[in-house]
Amino acid sequence: MDMGDTWYYWFPGDFSMGNPDWPASLQFMMTRTGEQSRSGNYSLRIEQLDPNASEAVAISERVPVTPGEPVLVSYWLKYEDVPDPETIGTGENNIGMTALWYSSLESGAAGYNEINGVDIRLNGEYNTQVIPMAPRVESSGWTQYAFVVYPNENAVGMEVRLRYFNGFAGVTYWDDVSIVRLGGLNIGGTVVSIDDRETIERAVKIHLEQNYPNPFNPTTKIGFELPNADVVTLEVYNMLGQKVAELLKNTMMGSGRHTVEFNASGLPSGVYLYRLNTNTFSESRKMMLIK
Repeated sequence: MDMGDTWYYWFPGDFSMGNPDWPASLQFMMTRTGEQSRSGNYSLRIEQLDPNASEAVAISERVPVTPGEPVLVSYWLKYEDVPDPETIGTGENNIGMTALWYSSLESGAAGYNEINGVDIRLNGEYNTQVIPMAPRVESSGWTQYAFVVYPNENAVGMEVRLRYFNGFAGVTYWDDVSIVRLGGLNIGGTVVSIDDRETIERAVKIHLEQNYPNPFNPTTKIGFELPNADVVTLEVYNMLGQKVAELLKNTMMGSGRHTVEFNASGLPSGVYLYRLNTNTFSESRKMMLIK
């Protein structure tokens, strides 16, 4: 986290009141440090100094969002000197983040124009705005946590607040914090089975469906419909335009709905494009691989 001046911090206690004992009265210390880093030269270090402290917050810059379009938030975390690490994620012994929505893009430590927010703790108590991804653990001790969240109605901006919750004590390091807009991707949703579609005799037009599940790890299914028999090619590309998989190549397929499974076990996490081509049709969609 080789951050510049786009992050700011909220310190609990009497700092805002001009306590003459400050910084001795600080409940937390939040600093950029070179002691630990997953990438680059620095990470954000948060240390609890007062065992009775409530919480601390490190706040990101504000980024643009679109209501209803999902956003992927992820961060890498490492901790030490935790009194009871086995209970992390239980009750108030939690670390995590808060996603906040704003009606303007102008940042400010006072949180102007805040609409709403959602706490995301590591104990799995998520509301309907939050879709958790499976954590990713490295041998170095760093763990990646990722969540898909949906911005509130009228939101044009978003901030992420990394935080301790009331019962957590110890030192944490945070690195590679990212906020990625997923555009028109439909995360989750309802799966329609073949039996549910028996009343539909055949597709009336060629249709490329959104893969499911999405995001995925490492397999997902891609569905499409053909009104008539056709020669089909289905390929997958990375965001550099390089073809990484060829699922179908000039394959004659009958009319109706078809499903192809894509296994991305050999590919890194990221956004990929899958493209369906026939003699008269071409369409592409995005999908998200998270490992």
